[in-house]
Amino acid sequence: MVTCSGTCRKFMDNWVSHVPLILKFAVRTKKRNDAVSKVFQTYEESDILNSFETQASIALEILPLLIPVKNRKGVVAVNYLYYVEEDSVSLEAVLKETLNRPPFILNIGDSFHIIVDNQVLLTSNSLCDALLNMFAAYYVFSIAYSPQVKHALLFIQSVILGLEDEHSKKSPVLKMFVKNLEVVKASQALSKTA
Repeated sequence: MVTCSGTCRKFMDNWVSHVPLILKFAVRTKKRNDAVSKVFQTYEESDILNSFETQASIALEILPLLIPVKNRKGVVAVNYLYYVEEDSVSLEAVLKETLNRPPFILNIGDSFHIIVDNQVLLTSNSLCDALLNMFAAYYVFSIAYSPQVKHALLFIQSVILGLEDEHSKKSPVLKMFVKNLEVVKASQALSKTA
């Protein structure tokens, strides 16, 4: 659906540079956030250290937890952006339980499915491709961002894709998160020079 051009290159460069910052910020907050801790516990430590795909998966999974919106009780925000299931789960079973959700990425095994209107729009073997294609689905089908993960999607749109709009400019939650990432980046730069 999305073919690589300047936007894709910009996305990849920004995503690759921001994933480690998101993870470092998450590590700082996981003592105060049980949900973030649980996400980290589902991954093998060696994969976290050695696999960018694993790091990107964690970053995408915890992003709605780091930039939260007020959700109704019982709503699991992370499942509205990036939903991870075990290899043994059937795609059809997951589709039955995810009715009426806006576009999201469903990860089963090594496959990343873009789900739109309870249908598989496309499947990818790359999380980065899946993320770009999910954004394309929001745009092409003119779908409003899911309120459960609005701030996370605005972050990806404005910071990672570089497509800032009025919503991202006016979001104090988003501004605070970006400032927190800048602090992480500055402390990282200081530790490299020391």
